[in-house]
This record gives sequence, C-alpha cells and structure tokens, in this order.
Amino acid sequence: MTMSRPRALIVLLGALVLAGLAAIDAARNVMTELNPALAARMYGSEGAQVDLLSLSLGQPARMPPKNQVFATARARLRDEPLDPGALNVMAYASDPTGRSGAGTRYAELATQVSKRMTFSQLAMTAVSLQRGDVPGSIDRFDAVLRARPEATSLFFPYLKKALVKSDIRAAIADLAAQDSPWVMDFLTFASNDASSTGHAADVMLRAGTKIPPDDRAIFAGPMITRAFQNGYYSAARSLLPLIPGGSASLFESAAITAHSLDPAYGLASWQLSSTSTGSASAASGKGTKVDAFSIYASGGAHDVLASKFLLLPAGSYRLSQQASSTAPQADASAIWRVSCADGGEIWHSGPLVLNSKQDIAGTFAIPPGCRGQRLDLVVNVPFGQPSVDLTIRSIKIDRNRGNGAQ
Repeated sequence: MTMSRPRALIVLLGALVLAGLAAIDAARNVMTELNPALAARMYGSEGAQVDLLSLSLGQPARMPPKNQVFATARARLRDEPLDPGALNVMAYASDPTGRSGAGTRYAELATQVSKRMTFSQLAMTAVSLQRGDVPGSIDRFDAVLRARPEATSLFFPYLKKALVKSDIRAAIADLAAQDSPWVMDFLTFASNDASSTGHAADVMLRAGTKIPPDDRAIFAGPMITRAFQNGYYSAARSLLPLIPGGSASLFESAAITAHSLDPAYGLASWQLSSTSTGSASAASGKGTKVDAFSIYASGGAHDVLASKFLLLPAGSYRLSQQASSTAPQADASAIWRVSCADGGEIWHSGPLVLNSKQDIAGTFAIPPGCRGQRLDLVVNVPFGQPSVDLTIRSIKIDRNRGNGAQ
C-alpha cells in the first residue's frame, strides 16, 4: 500500500524534528563539558544549567540567589524527578556550610540516589555528627573519600575539627588499621595544624602496628617531626617503635649509627646540613661502617651543620666524642651547643678545632621544664680565613651522677 503524499510529508517532518532535537541534545551534552555557560543557554538546557550551578559549589559569591537556584533545580526535577545534581544544588543553596540542617531533606535524597554527591554527603555527615552517630558519620566520610578522592579539600578541614572527639579518633584509627586509602593523607594534613597535631598522632598511636608496615615507614617519621616541633614530646617518643627498626632510645642518644642517620625516623635522626659555606656528611672509618661526621667550612661560615633532637629527663649529663682537624685555624671555631627545644641555650662546649686527635668532654645540666632538647654543631670561620676540615666520631651522652655544668 502506497503512503499518500501528505502523510509521507508529515512523517518526514516528524523525523526531521526528532533528528534535530537529538542533534541539539547531543550538542548540548558535548557543550556542557566544554562550556557549561554556553550550554545553559541552549534549548532544553535545565540539566546544563544544573551542571553550571554545580561548578559554583563551595563558592558562595558565585552562586545565584537561592530562589533562582531552586527555580532551575525544580525545572530539572520536572524532567528528571530524582536528578541528584539538582537535589545537591538545592541542599547547597539552603545552607552553603552544610551544618544547619536546612538542606537535609534534599541532601538525604541526593545521597540515596548517588553516593557521589559530595556536598550532600558532607551535609549528611554533619547531621550524623550532630546526632552523635559517630559510626554513621565516619562511614559517610569513608564512602565519599573512597569514591571521590578529589573531595579531600572539602572534607579534610571538616574532619580535622572533629578530631577533638575521642570516639572520632578511635573510629579513624580503626579505618587506618583497615588500610583505608585516605586516612594517612588525612593524618598528615591534620598534623600540619599545630592545634591538631596531638590528635593526629593519637590516631596513629591507637592504630599502632595494625597500620601496614609500608605506611608506617612513610608516614610515622613526618608525624614524629611535627609532634616534636609542636611540643607533643611523649607522642613523638611513642611513635618511634611504629617504624620498622625504630626505638624510643633514638631520642636519648647522639651516637652515629645507621639508624640515627636514617631520615625515616624524622627528627629522631641526625639532621645534617649543607650551605654555601659549609657542610656535614656521614663518613666511615675502617671498613664500610658509618661512624663519623666529616665537617667542612670555608671562610665566612657561621652555620649549624649538624643537629640532634633529644628527649632527656632533667639532670646532669656528660658529652664526649673524638674530634680531629686537618687544618686548624686560630680564629675558627666549632662548638657543641645544647638548647631547650622551646627555649634558649643552656650550655656550649669548648672548641673542637684542634691540632690533633683527642677526646673532648663537657658536662651540662638539663633543667626542670626543659622537656625537649636540641644539640647543635655550630661552626664559625671568619671571612678571608682558610677552610676547616673536621672529623667527629664516637659521640656519646651519658648520665652524670655529679652536679652542675661546665
């Protein structure tokens, strides 16, 4: 049966319209990726407009007024009643902080439709915390950070504030023990804030050796450093055994060993410096065993070339070592200096730049309240003077039963 000409024309026109709409839809989808603002002005662009609004999440100054956001989102929901992006922007427009609960009904529905709605997950996490639902809160954090690693910039600051709660720290420690992929990065982030360093260290200590060895080898050293720098000395000491081969005694000794030179132990290891006028490096004596420092300083040097951070209890101590200089200079000097980590100098040794090899010894006292200490090798060579080469080995710090300091 032959189709009449008018009917054929109508079918053809309908096909052309459908093809045109499909082409517009395809073009809009492509344009949404390339230029959301332009896509939002195209016919049937409610989805693109929602995508454009989503780009302003976290930037309240760029977000249109709430009524405009809601009008756009509702237009989208008329076509797609459960569009998670539309629900997500409605939750944000209701409360950009996600903390008041004003956008909870939109956020809750958005997260039920898609776990990848980052802001809604944050808002629902806030609701869980306010309700005292720690397991639910941490589960949400874990779910979204596993699915959206890029969401750390939004979630980490919020979670850092929650570390003040012991049960939150315990829950995160459990995730660390389970090797959740974001936890160690979060602890590093939190420890960079002096007010959160102690809490971050506490999480790591709670998880302990349940943290995979590779993670402990990578992350415990920097945590030790930040704990010491921010005055959490007990935590710094307790973290040392978490590193494979580590021992709390590293904070009580100045000996030159493979362990005390290993940067994996953070500030518990020797800190050797290199400047434009001086340098310190590890050196070996007989055989291949590293047991000495080789110190070089040229004219104009005024440098701390080696440092050892210590945790010695109050009392009297004796520092001894062997020191030799191949080119001693009358005006050059090298001394040991002991300071409180959070205070000033408490002692310095006699000169180490000598004509021949000999033992050097000095006695110093750690006063009460000086909980952390710093031992520095300070080298000075006046301008115009020849360079100095100094070798130091067999460094020891022993508790002295005598009193006072020299």
